[in-house]
Amino acid sequence: MLGAFQGLDIGKRALLSHQYDLTTIGHNIANANTPGYSRQRLSLTTNDPYVSTIGTFGTGVRVNTVQQIRDIFLTNQYREGNAGLGRWSQRQRAMTEVENIFLEPSDTGFNSALSEFFDTWHTLSQNPESSAGRAAVREQAALVINSFHQLARRLDDLEASLNDEIGGRVDDINRLAANLAELNKQIGRQELGGDTANDLRDRRDQMIDELSRKVDINVIPEKNGVVRIFVGTMELVEKGSFSPIGTELTFQNQMKRTAVVWQGTSNSISFNGGELAGLTESRDQLVTEYRDMLNELTAAFVTEINNLHVSGYALDGTTGHYFFDPNGLTADQIALAPDITSDLNNIAASQSGGPGDNANSIAIANLQNALVLSNGTSTFNDFFAGLTGMVGVRSAEATDAATNADLVLQQVEFSRQSVQGVSLDEEMANLIKAQHAYDAAARVITAMDSALDTIINDMGVSY
Repeated sequence: MLGAFQGLDIGKRALLSHQYDLTTIGHNIANANTPGYSRQRLSLTTNDPYVSTIGTFGTGVRVNTVQQIRDIFLTNQYREGNAGLGRWSQRQRAMTEVENIFLEPSDTGFNSALSEFFDTWHTLSQNPESSAGRAAVREQAALVINSFHQLARRLDDLEASLNDEIGGRVDDINRLAANLAELNKQIGRQELGGDTANDLRDRRDQMIDELSRKVDINVIPEKNGVVRIFVGTMELVEKGSFSPIGTELTFQNQMKRTAVVWQGTSNSISFNGGELAGLTESRDQLVTEYRDMLNELTAAFVTEINNLHVSGYALDGTTGHYFFDPNGLTADQIALAPDITSDLNNIAASQSGGPGDNANSIAIANLQNALVLSNGTSTFNDFFAGLTGMVGVRSAEATDAATNADLVLQQVEFSRQSVQGVSLDEEMANLIKAQHAYDAAARVITAMDSALDTIINDMGVSY
């Protein structure tokens, strides 16, 4: 049977419910600028009704739960876009470095040194016995060799830097995975009784967002509030534990490489997105390709000049002298042959050995315009110009892709924040509404108290 105290109970529940609503709204306002915070809403529901012989009567309101407002679809879109941005931003950085390596100023650089090298052979052909002309040839050859060495060394430095960055990203991933496993434990314990650990979920989601920038991941939520996180087909985070990623040192073409593996195994990991994908692609594809092209140019340069020089004659009438070391066919190993280093007279400017014969120096000088590369379609200068042109195009492509990925991510984040972000205008409106509801609930209690006072004090028996 409904009694007068039922009204007080209804007022009390309403008062507490709207007080919780005010607290939740205040929590939203306080965290309006907190990174990763998702706004919360109090879910209210009617209390179980009272069923009597004359009908069913409502018994007020109660708090159902505190909901975290989050759009799962937009969150997944954000993480996919974040992985794409991480990948292209690293490729852009790497291509900027490569572009700086092959930068060709107007009056210095590799192409200029190469042209001046062939010019010294033209000059030597005018006086093939000249010691000064021979010295100029050897000096300019040393400058070309130094240019090759410098390009190779800077590519090696870039690769070493990328190796270090890959190791650093692995450390970051393991740190995040350990924190996510611990948060899984805390959330699982807190939600064991049916509560929702919204603030812990926000911290976890923010860490997952950070992780998605570094490596492409697949997140699978479980019913008990924990998540499982996969990298490829392997599980990085499983409830309250994680499988760390490791590195191992490998060698490819005598170059040290940091390979990413599952720790304790030799199982390599392939990446389709994230900063790790951009770093490994830059190292294994871009830097390797440009080094191969530079070595192709070096080998052709050494071979073509040696083929002519070895058949020519030195000043003393001897033949068979190499100009470059025939074993130095890569950009880091190219060197003058010992015969040329030790004696300028061994420079073979003649094809017959006769006095004044300059035919060999002219033939070598004419190699500047010979089509000896790219299946007989490019000169030395054309080949290097094509290399630098390709670097410029790919650098622009990477910049455009990174810019587009950033714009897409910003659009997704704007949409996501429109759903889960805190709007101060909306919260202020909700605050006023909750405050009026709280005041009204207080009035209900006041009215019920007045009714009870009438029953107790004014309806008593008088003598």
